[in-house]
Amino acid sequence: MLANNPGEITQRGMEHKRDLVIDLAWYNEVAVQRGTFLGLTIDWEGSLGLDHALVNISNRPNEPGVAYIAKDDLGQVMDPEREEDLIHIFKTLPAAHPLLKAPIVEEVKTATAALTTAIQLTNKIVLYKQHPFHDKVSPWWSANCMTAVHNL
Repeated sequence: MLANNPGEITQRGMEHKRDLVIDLAWYNEVAVQRGTFLGLTIDWEGSLGLDHALVNISNRPNEPGVAYIAKDDLGQVMDPEREEDLIHIFKTLPAAHPLLKAPIVEEVKTATAALTTAIQLTNKIVLYKQHPFHDKVSPWWSANCMTAVHNL
């Protein structure tokens, strides 16, 4: 998701060149869902006279109630051979139904929550947690080897 205000100038044109919106900040989906970052500001004074503005973003690393991924959480892995299982399971869960008319806010929230739940349940059923490699593991051991062991 784009964090900048659309159309806000971030580079001043020099010598008859036009001003540009060139310095963009993007938040990934996890950052948006967790509210990790606060407002973006464009600070011309802080740019110390340069032609690019200083772009400031604040974060909330220790805000109570905000969930964070542990440093040792490496996410989840999917066996490529289970792709069809993932699709089948997802389609059988009560996911959000397409909104056929102009929805009201509550309908959008309900549909979004249902879709999110369906995705999370599917992932829980099909994916498995990836663990960090131990220091004593052979250097040739890879994620593919771990997937093969998991399948066995």
